[in-house]
Amino acid sequence: MLFYLKKVLSCIFVCTLSLLIFACQVPAGLNGTNGIDGVAGISPEISINEERYRVINGVKSEYQAIASTPAPIKNAVFFELNGGIMPDGSSNMLNVENGSTIVLPIPTKPHFIFCGWFSGQTINDAQFSNITPVSRDMVLYARWKKIGPSVTFIDDDGSSVFLSTWKLILDEKNINIGLAVITGRVGTTNNLSLFELTQLQAEGNEIYSHTYSHPAVYLESTTVEILEQQYQLSREWLSLNRLGFINILVYPGGLAENNPEYAEKLTITKQYFDYAVTINSKKFINVYPFDPWMLARVNGDTLSLVEIQYFIDSAISLDGWLIILTHSVNINSVNQIQKLKDVIDYCFENQVPILPLSEAITYYSPVPED
Repeated sequence: MLFYLKKVLSCIFVCTLSLLIFACQVPAGLNGTNGIDGVAGISPEISINEERYRVINGVKSEYQAIASTPAPIKNAVFFELNGGIMPDGSSNMLNVENGSTIVLPIPTKPHFIFCGWFSGQTINDAQFSNITPVSRDMVLYARWKKIGPSVTFIDDDGSSVFLSTWKLILDEKNINIGLAVITGRVGTTNNLSLFELTQLQAEGNEIYSHTYSHPAVYLESTTVEILEQQYQLSREWLSLNRLGFINILVYPGGLAENNPEYAEKLTITKQYFDYAVTINSKKFINVYPFDPWMLARVNGDTLSLVEIQYFIDSAISLDGWLIILTHSVNINSVNQIQKLKDVIDYCFENQVPILPLSEAITYYSPVPED
């Protein structure tokens, strides 16, 4: 017992001595005095200004606050061409940020018109446009419309000679054409009457505006103001008499880029009509996509049969649209009548459809078929 008591006292002595030695090693305060307690620190005032820089105690720092933003979601858009060819530089697949729109490529395909990109392959699937947001991964399908050549005849002025020339040909060949009518002359001497035009329209022929009194559009004397008045009067007459396609014009004399006030005349034409037919010395076949206010045609009065056949062959090779101008007053011989019959037969032999203007417009429009 005494032995254990001595052990305990010995341990207490050793621990006490160790503590005294440690205390002697701690440095004293300044000049041997105790150390002075530190002063409590002051927290700085920190804010962020409109430029996203940190402001510390009212002073702008060089450090900008950057908010962490999540990575944008990307959607994959695949283009199924259905036999078409992408334009140069366009890819068949795009990665598109969610909710954004894309500029859609316009592919090509021989003998076809591109009708747009659709969400599926059936007629019930919606069309996808440049303003449609991309919200998921998707496949867009190109839709196409088969086209080929066609021929349209337009007889100018509305002469009463039409009944003894063209009307006989139409009845024999079972086709329809268009008549560009000078509305202010209807019912006057040597011109078709309102009743006769109504009958021709009922048989499937089409009536178009050839202005009210036929001022040559290409002349400088035919000002924009005169042209607008002519357009207004002609459309009003056609609408009042429930005749024709008031949205289609045949320019008297034609309109070309080198004509005085060309741009101004074209602008006013666009305000009154959706389509306009002209004579163009540089262009003879209309190939899609074509300018709806500058549809070209050739002069069937002056061209020979061989020359017209050449233009039909060109339309066949280009899948193009040939518009042929005639004037009934110039179909004044058996040879002229036979020439027109031979042109029609040549179209039949080569399976080129003869379509009135509005039907041809629909045929070449980028609207999918059911």
